Amino acid sequence: MLHKKPLTMAVSAAVGAAFAMGMAPVNAQEEQLVEEVVVTGSRIQRANLISSSPVTQLDNEQLRLTGVTRIEDALVAIPGIQLEQSSGQAIEATGTATLELRRLGASRTLVLMNGRRLPTHSPSSTTSAADINLIPGQLVQRVEVLTGGASSTYGADAVAGVVNFIMIDDFEGIKLDYQYSQNRHDNSAGDVQRAAAALNQPFPTGTSNDGAISDVTLMLGGNFDNGRGNMTAFATYREIEGVEQGQRDHSSCPVRGRTADTLVCAGSGTNLSGSFAPVIYGADGKVDNVASASLPTYNVSGDQFNEGFGQLFNFAAPSYFQRPDERVTVGTFAHYDLNEHVEAYTELMFMDTLSTTQFGPSGTFFRTNATVNCNNPFLSAQQLDIIRDPTRDGQNLGGCNAGTPQGDDTFILPLGRRAVEGGPRTGELRHTTYRGVFGVRGDINDTWRYDASYQYSEVSMQNYNFNYVSSFNAVKALQAFENEDGDIVCVDQSEQNATCVPWNIFETGGVTPEASNFVGVRTFESGNTAQEVFMGYVQGSLGDYGVMSPFAESGVELVVGAEYREEQLSYVTSENLRNGDVGNLVNTNGRYNVKEVYFEASVPVVEDAPLMQSLVLDLGYRYSEYDFGPTTDTYKLAGSWQIYDDLKLRGSYQRAVRAPNLVDLFRPQVGSLFPMTNDPCDKANPGDAVSIEGFTFEQCARTGITEALWNGGGAVSNPASQYNDIEGGSPDLQPEEADTYTAGFIFTPGFIDGLSVSVDYYSIEIEGAIQGIQAATSLNQCLLTGESTFCSAVNRDDSGSLWFGNPATLDNSIDARSTNIGFLSTEGVDVEINYSFDVGNMGTVNIANIAGFVMKFEQQEYPGAASLRCEGVYGLGCQLPTPELKNRMQTTWVTPWNLTASLIWRYIEGTEELISGGGQGLDLDDMSYFDIAATWDVNDWAQVRFGINNLLDERPPRVVQGATDFENGNTYPGMYDPLGQYFFAGFTVQY
Repeated sequence: MLHKKPLTMAVSAAVGAAFAMGMAPVNAQEEQLVEEVVVTGSRIQRANLISSSPVTQLDNEQLRLTGVTRIEDALVAIPGIQLEQSSGQAIEATGTATLELRRLGASRTLVLMNGRRLPTHSPSSTTSAADINLIPGQLVQRVEVLTGGASSTYGADAVAGVVNFIMIDDFEGIKLDYQYSQNRHDNSAGDVQRAAAALNQPFPTGTSNDGAISDVTLMLGGNFDNGRGNMTAFATYREIEGVEQGQRDHSSCPVRGRTADTLVCAGSGTNLSGSFAPVIYGADGKVDNVASASLPTYNVSGDQFNEGFGQLFNFAAPSYFQRPDERVTVGTFAHYDLNEHVEAYTELMFMDTLSTTQFGPSGTFFRTNATVNCNNPFLSAQQLDIIRDPTRDGQNLGGCNAGTPQGDDTFILPLGRRAVEGGPRTGELRHTTYRGVFGVRGDINDTWRYDASYQYSEVSMQNYNFNYVSSFNAVKALQAFENEDGDIVCVDQSEQNATCVPWNIFETGGVTPEASNFVGVRTFESGNTAQEVFMGYVQGSLGDYGVMSPFAESGVELVVGAEYREEQLSYVTSENLRNGDVGNLVNTNGRYNVKEVYFEASVPVVEDAPLMQSLVLDLGYRYSEYDFGPTTDTYKLAGSWQIYDDLKLRGSYQRAVRAPNLVDLFRPQVGSLFPMTNDPCDKANPGDAVSIEGFTFEQCARTGITEALWNGGGAVSNPASQYNDIEGGSPDLQPEEADTYTAGFIFTPGFIDGLSVSVDYYSIEIEGAIQGIQAATSLNQCLLTGESTFCSAVNRDDSGSLWFGNPATLDNSIDARSTNIGFLSTEGVDVEINYSFDVGNMGTVNIANIAGFVMKFEQQEYPGAASLRCEGVYGLGCQLPTPELKNRMQTTWVTPWNLTASLIWRYIEGTEELISGGGQGLDLDDMSYFDIAATWDVNDWAQVRFGINNLLDERPPRVVQGATDFENGNTYPGMYDPLGQYFFAGFTVQY
């Protein structure tokens, strides 16, 4: 509904704000009727998008000129935005797309559609963020990004800010839009290719053309009942072709080494040939882990054991760099004026996405300590000799008796072998979302208006994962004997093991398809998240009652509202994911509700005074009561000061208290993996005084390394750079508290027509932040300080390993479960410059530049621990890069020939790597991307568009494999362009 009223305010004061957000100015020469709109960050309606907090905006045309069909890929260019889940994730993928503001976590960024929150994206996720796959890009009217905090308006989830998608919901006509795009890349990254060639790894050459994306949108809309109502319906379909890492030169193998001279293709010791670690038995008949750690490792060649790990396995090549994806969305927006006081409205949406993930074949990963019978017919004489005497010094150490082995003689075999016969691991990640909003709004009288609504949203997840190795079946299949008929069968002939097929991993090419099928299993995850929201508010213009400042002509605007929200999560897995066969996950189910009341007030304090055209004070308060205990108070104090036509100052203070959410509370304790290049207590040679990372025995002893292990060479590093940790939520978490400050100005000089500049400083500090201590941080801080808080979280197994043995438990991993850590703190400056000017009879040019400077990003991962500065660095506790400068500049030329051209420059400043021991890391270079695009209005009803992103085919900066989480393909695909050039072409037909 449009609410119109005469405006006698100084509209010229709003022109600066309008230009700062890329909007057209309003003629301020006379009193007029202006449509009032709701600004993101406040429910108070006011003209011309006047805001006391900084709001960055991209409109429909700007988004179309980026050519991207995944809207998250367009938003990540905005300096304050990072992607938590992107299409470039493989093993960490949930099949969704999530974003975060200010690097403060996706759970602290609230995503809205038309001012209403979206549901938690997936019950399998580590965060409660929304899946923006739900947003049909062609229906986005504009995106407003408020990065100064908005918790008193929308709830404490908005600690870092709000991303609000304003949709086209009043369409008339028929519109068909289609776009096709794909990637192109010149494979000539010599350093990675040379590393691959040195180890006989395949790598691509020439030009790759792949990653095709087709996207189609149909919109139908029209008014009815003499314009009293409108219904807008839409349907979209998107299909994305997958791209594997082996199809790019810079990702064809996982690399280590921080210079071109030291660059090598790394990989996994769980390999194609199979890596075997024989063990020594002690006098008590049990495995002596300390003595066993000094034994050589063997691999299979033919029917022989050769010393060493053998060829490390290139697990990266089959992993996706761009996941195949299929998405369907259907929905409608409708509204109808029942009478002059009541407008009914609804938003109905459905989305179904199927995203396929793929990565290296599964394996035993040295987690299958199989008991193998010594008379296994697959063992050759040479292999049996080594099993009996792995040190080759004449002692019987292997567990099998000398002479002819008996049927009850066995040995334990820590085993790392890829089940390549079953193919790569794959997953079908399906999410189906339903969302319905039903509400009424309108004018009670000339002073008061209202809005009341009910919203229900649900996300249903069905994830199937294929080609995983069953630890239980592998153990059964490794015990084989020759029966009376001369057939080799499993030792266990019970009815429960009737399908067992012997697994011949002791001979190259010995695994049969039947054995592969028996060892390989499928896993299943299902669940849902649901959200129910009742909300309503009334807005009044108290000036009609004379409630106003004596120094102002406009009265106080007031909003009073209430909200009830219930959140629910359930998560169920197949038995083999729960019982330690494939994983140690736990089914979970939880819900909570919160009751909230709030108010907002906008108080014009002074108007039309010298050096004070307007001084406006904005106030807000929200009280929240959670059914699991906490009550919280959130509030804001903000203001704007229009000094004169050209200059406006603004600032705010906000206190947000965020209670733990669904994931924080109910995520079960699960074994996981964290990346680390080397175990910091691994020594290059047994006799070295320090480890390869420069740590002494005294330091490593703090983490559980015994003197015997140290003298034998220290801890053994995982060639795949993955180590065990334990993650999970906790019902004992307490609310976190955040203080947000902003201060800035908008300058629209009258002597330069069309120019506006806004500069805004922000500072956000979160005390008692809810998140786990990084596993690598606990390990590193234990080494450096010996503090019990960190060292008690490090739990090595008897062999000193953090990756051997069964799936991760608290006995062989690092405890990284969620807790209330010390603090997170960030501050910086955002600068926006917009300049529009005519070029004679050649049309109009608009330049829009958004720059984000990060002055500080600091975290204290536990009360009392030393704080860590993360601006301009990545790695260890800082994890992903935090560039000190990101910039997006878009120049648009609107010509008089029905042609609009665009040039976008995206800049990401380089960062330095933090590594254990403080050595020289691998710095990431500055990156500049250039995107060109154009649209041509063929006639009144048809438009075509085309463009190229990453015009110069820039390769992403290289990262050492295993440096941090979310590294994929030797880079960070959610931050950089990993696939090369991106071509697109499309058309729109509208009647």
